[in-house]
Amino acid sequence: MKHNADSSPEPHLQFLLDHSAEAVVVIDADDAIHGWNERAERLLGWKRAEQMGQKLACFQLDGGSSAYQFMQQQLEASTGGYKECSFMLQARPRGGEPIAVAVSPVALTLGSKANQTLICFYLRRASSAEAELQELKKTIAQERLQSTATAARSDSASTQSHDDLHYRAHLAALVESSYDAIIGRDVDGRITSWNTGAQRIYGYTESEALGQSITLTLPIHLAQEEPEVRRAVQTGARLEQFETIRRRKDGRLVSISLTISPITNDEGRIVGSSSIERDFTDRKRNEEELRLAKEAAEEASRARVEFLANVSHELRTPMNAIIGMTQLALGEELSEEVRDFISTANESAHSLLNLLNDILDFSKLEAGKFTIDNAPFDLRATLDETVKSLSMRAFEKKLELACEMGSHVPTGLIGDGARLRQVLTNLIGNAIKFTEQGEVVVRVEAVRTWRTEAVLLFSVADTGVGIRVEDQGRILEPFTQVDASTTRRHGGTGLGLAICNELLKLMGSRLTIHSNPGQGSRFSFRVTFGLQQEDQRAPRVPSPLISLRSMPVLVVDDNESNLRIISKSLSTWSLVPQTAGSGTEALRKLAEAEQAQRPFSLVIVDALMPEMDGFELAEQLPQKLSQPPAVVLMVNSSNRRELKQRSAQVGASVCLHKPVSQSDLMDAIMRALNIDYVESELPAELAAAEETKTPLSVLLAEDTPANQKVVTGMLRKRGHRVTIAGDGREAVELFEKQRFDVVLMDVQMPKMDGLEATAAIRQKKRHRGDSVAIIAMTAHAMLGDRERCLQAGMDAYLAKPIDVGELLDLVESVGQAPQPIESASTETDETVKPLKASPRLSLAVDTPVIDLTATMERLGGDEELLQSFIGFFEEDYPQLLKSVVQSAAAHDFETLQRAAHSLKGLAANFSAAACTAVAGKVELQARDHNLTGIDENLAQLQEELKRVEAALKKHRR
Repeated sequence: MKHNADSSPEPHLQFLLDHSAEAVVVIDADDAIHGWNERAERLLGWKRAEQMGQKLACFQLDGGSSAYQFMQQQLEASTGGYKECSFMLQARPRGGEPIAVAVSPVALTLGSKANQTLICFYLRRASSAEAELQELKKTIAQERLQSTATAARSDSASTQSHDDLHYRAHLAALVESSYDAIIGRDVDGRITSWNTGAQRIYGYTESEALGQSITLTLPIHLAQEEPEVRRAVQTGARLEQFETIRRRKDGRLVSISLTISPITNDEGRIVGSSSIERDFTDRKRNEEELRLAKEAAEEASRARVEFLANVSHELRTPMNAIIGMTQLALGEELSEEVRDFISTANESAHSLLNLLNDILDFSKLEAGKFTIDNAPFDLRATLDETVKSLSMRAFEKKLELACEMGSHVPTGLIGDGARLRQVLTNLIGNAIKFTEQGEVVVRVEAVRTWRTEAVLLFSVADTGVGIRVEDQGRILEPFTQVDASTTRRHGGTGLGLAICNELLKLMGSRLTIHSNPGQGSRFSFRVTFGLQQEDQRAPRVPSPLISLRSMPVLVVDDNESNLRIISKSLSTWSLVPQTAGSGTEALRKLAEAEQAQRPFSLVIVDALMPEMDGFELAEQLPQKLSQPPAVVLMVNSSNRRELKQRSAQVGASVCLHKPVSQSDLMDAIMRALNIDYVESELPAELAAAEETKTPLSVLLAEDTPANQKVVTGMLRKRGHRVTIAGDGREAVELFEKQRFDVVLMDVQMPKMDGLEATAAIRQKKRHRGDSVAIIAMTAHAMLGDRERCLQAGMDAYLAKPIDVGELLDLVESVGQAPQPIESASTETDETVKPLKASPRLSLAVDTPVIDLTATMERLGGDEELLQSFIGFFEEDYPQLLKSVVQSAAAHDFETLQRAAHSLKGLAANFSAAACTAVAGKVELQARDHNLTGIDENLAQLQEELKRVEAALKKHRR
């Protein structure tokens, strides 16, 4: 039978199934599965999606009978017809051996098919004692069947006597052979049967135990346990596998797992009880020994870690002295040989210090003593310092080292800048170590930016040896390297990446690797940082540079990454860059521009290029051009003195050291063009242009007319286009027909709510391949609501009443935030998207009817918008109130809940706390289908709405 929509349980039922303490399966009369919860997945091995609508085939039933019929027979055989009963079955888990399960079925009606009876049964894995008892019953039943067959072939009276004797003898043999204690008692708690297992566990012989009270084995401090057990058994309850303590004849206490079942006579009256008691003292002792051993091992590990931390810390002091002294010595006049000796010592000391730092950090991380700071820092400065500190190592290997920072990336952050630098230093250093030719590029992009925080994507990409897929997980383990042989080319302890990974975990992130052997590697991670209060996202531009807008600049470099990064910076400052990949191409473009009478005023050229380098190009400019442009030469950090001398000889205006930062580049341009400047913010007209956002296409899914008008008015005043959907289903249909930048999704709507609509849109987005930001809107701001929004695929969370500033900031940030570069599917779960909720109102005793101050704050002081709000209220509340009254009288709970919810939102726009509270009370009554006291609440709601209307009239123009 194929799965169809009707075979899926309703969402609220599935929620109940998934949160059941036991495995639950629901079947119909054809054995088709209608319900299958998470515990059933864990117990039986099959996923819900695999089983829904399929035939139930995981139980061993005699004679191949239908599972539905078998369950129905069990229910009908139980006392009183369709009541709970319990029995044992053999189940076949996926890919495993058969297991014994206890089954408890009930009959129920599901969905709209009121005439269809379904069977819902609860499953749990049976204990070993229960399984043995089941086998015992099965063996007895088989013996009785054999005895019945024999009786048919012999004299009925003598055979019946023989059958009873045989049955009793076999039963006694099975009971006696049990390893567990099997004890019978009467209703007063006196022992009526005592097997060999009971004698082995408790030390009393059968003759010593029979007729005695069961308290014979009960410790004094547990004397109250027996009356409680007796009361439970008298009610017909079965006590399963509870752990307790019992006393042996020799006084020793033993740990016991106890299962007690009532015994009834032919009339159904309880006449006693039987218990299966298992001694697990040895297992308990082993568990305790294991716990103590584990604690001892952890203590030893902590001591080792603290020792390493102390030793590495003490070693750093003399190592710092060695480095300092050798650096001072290198500043003196030395012979070549002595300089080489001291340089080698200095480099070795640096290597040892790095090793000690790694050991110290790793020790702190293992000891749990590592903490992450939360302080303001400048991202651009951190990146520049990090990259420049490693530039010498890169250029000594003739590698290009570049840093690219997206234009939308904020610079004033709050977080642990030092640990961010440590992670980047490790990743860049590793990239340089394992790259013999090509480049290492550091990139930072903004994934999402909100008013108070931003999610940034960092990546370090190289053109090195690459890493095999099977080694990518292993290299994140401590003391592990891809090549661990004694002949390996690259040194190191294998701690660097492990430390990076642990630091990122503390920062709420993780390290992701994309690599193939021979094709380089890219290490990336996402981190959420707070934003400093001052707006540091606007670019800081020298005022005189404004006069150079649209000035053509030629950038010459044989490395494509450098060309892209520098050109991007120039474009940000409104200059017009062109690029050339060689000196020959640059000369051609310079000549063509001069002939077209649009000469370049500035050339930024790499000093070291193949064929014709930057020095040769600069020498030829006076010969090839009538008006040579100013020249900025980019030189590597290695051998700076020689390169600086050569740049002066060829007439270069400025010598700019790689890697090139934006601030260095800006300073070089100013000096090359002989412009005096001080750094300042963008002028007012450019700042205004910067703030002007591109109009967005917004889909508003909202069923309340007043809220539709409110949000539409806010967005259209900002220049955005708004399309309205009256419910979730209409929103999905509109999404299929046209593209939107942002979806504002009310959570509570008729036909299809916001969560279902979001899930449908996300599913369609995967097929369509585009991306859209979805923002939840709801009057609820509880933690559970936020989690549900996240799970449904929403990007952000906006609480009602709507704050204009927050709405616009959220819509414009998520609608225009750039996508991460080379985003891969494995990275999509690195950072949980933050849900954003505005502060909620609290109701004070003397709360005024409305709070106009709070309302104007949310409206950004917009008086015109306030008048629109008042008009929306006066226009919509009478109809909504009428709907509330009529639906309450008709017991139409769905309409009542929706109308009360809309009234609550309408009143909340004006911070009308009392009105909002009573509307919320009516909404809850409708949700719970409880109309007790509804007349009083409706009268109070009507009175509060009139008070709000009267208060608003005073402010109506």
